[in-house]
Amino acid sequence: MLELTVTALELACPAGAERLTYEGLCERYLPEVTFRGRIEHRNSQYVLYAAACLRGGVEPDLLHDTGWWQSPPSTYAVFAVVIYARAGTERLDVFVREIAARRGIYLTVEV
Repeated sequence: MLELTVTALELACPAGAERLTYEGLCERYLPEVTFRGRIEHRNSQYVLYAAACLRGGVEPDLLHDTGWWQSPPSTYAVFAVVIYARAGTERLDVFVREIAARRGIYLTVEV
């Protein structure tokens, strides 16, 4: 799931494009989800940052960093895919179908 997040980020913010600002990213692109408490905010931040690390060539230590989480990291990775996909759609008309196709996932329904 994190690799899909990286793909969404690559399409939302390709080389040479204006950078995404972290501040307000969740509130702007995922307003229907409210992260409660410091832990949920930290978990969502971690996954957004982990995708950026992977894109830049740094492998985060997911097992060590997320092994204690109460919610699985994949939950937050789904949120991150949505955030980066929506950012890409707003900024560059990137669609979910393009993100999926880059990862070898072919959607049969309209999204």
